[in-house]
Amino acid sequence: MKKFIVICLMLLHSAVWAMESVEQGIRLFNQKEYQQAQQIFQQQSDAGSAYATFWLGVTQYKNRQHFEAGQTFLQAAEMGDPWAMNVLGDKYIYAFNPCRFLGWPCDDKWNDKAFRVWKKQADEGNGNAILALRITQSYFWELIPFYRSYNSEKIFFDAFQKGSNHAILKMGGWVSDDKYTYYLKLAANQGYAPAMETLYYRMNTIGYNEAMKWINKAIELGYAEAARTLYLAYRVGEKDRDGNVILQPDPKKAYFYNRLTGALGGEEKLAHLITQEPVHDDDGIPLADENGEPVFEILVTEQEQAEMDKQVAEFVKDIKPNLFLDETSINLF
Repeated sequence: MKKFIVICLMLLHSAVWAMESVEQGIRLFNQKEYQQAQQIFQQQSDAGSAYATFWLGVTQYKNRQHFEAGQTFLQAAEMGDPWAMNVLGDKYIYAFNPCRFLGWPCDDKWNDKAFRVWKKQADEGNGNAILALRITQSYFWELIPFYRSYNSEKIFFDAFQKGSNHAILKMGGWVSDDKYTYYLKLAANQGYAPAMETLYYRMNTIGYNEAMKWINKAIELGYAEAARTLYLAYRVGEKDRDGNVILQPDPKKAYFYNRLTGALGGEEKLAHLITQEPVHDDDGIPLADENGEPVFEILVTEQEQAEMDKQVAEFVKDIKPNLFLDETSINLF
């Protein structure tokens, strides 16, 4: 009997270790450490984890192993992973996949199978499965305006409480502005940077100071999209709903946040698009010098650029990039 208990404890420990390793792989994926993440997912896939096999396919696709990814998704689907099934079903969450031109083994049959697994997982308290069912299935009560909003709010909040942070972002349009702001703050207070960034866009509701607090907190958590948001804000300026200027265009700050976006693993624009602009005459025609070369006004000097580059490097030295993605929010294709 004692030997049996020891074996059970060892198996339980192994299962917990495997799940922790998959979660570690997802953390590395979100830090854009794709090669390291792939190694972990491969190990856990070889050990029989369908969930790890799905993430292995995701990481292979990101690592440009496109043909291998298709076979891996098929393997994960056959092992019982609903997310891989949805990839091969080519609808809903992972629509517009490259089945046709990559020759992946896609088939509509996988969608019904995915629903059945999600239903089982949802009944077991999996928040992401609850969210998946809501956004992939139609319900009769959607035809009734009050129940459509009431039930959607209830389902999204249930998914959030059971671990799906992304469910909060899906609430927009289903609840009032005040409620949406309330739910966003719940997710933000749990450290979910995409909710913090979304709160920035609700500046008219929460005020300038709070909006800036949240967007800067998201940047401190390594969320490149938040830095990109401030780059765009300082690139063109911000106005409130009444047309009042909140943020003036500021080339220096735009340069800083553009560089910060890149340092956090996001898409960085070419510096010269920010640091200089063509000079035009009174008729709007670009001016040229005696050699016919266009004349530019310098908006950010090279010395200022060098100083801000140092500031960015100092800012990010202890910050790891974080995409904050899971199986419900990854933009795979």
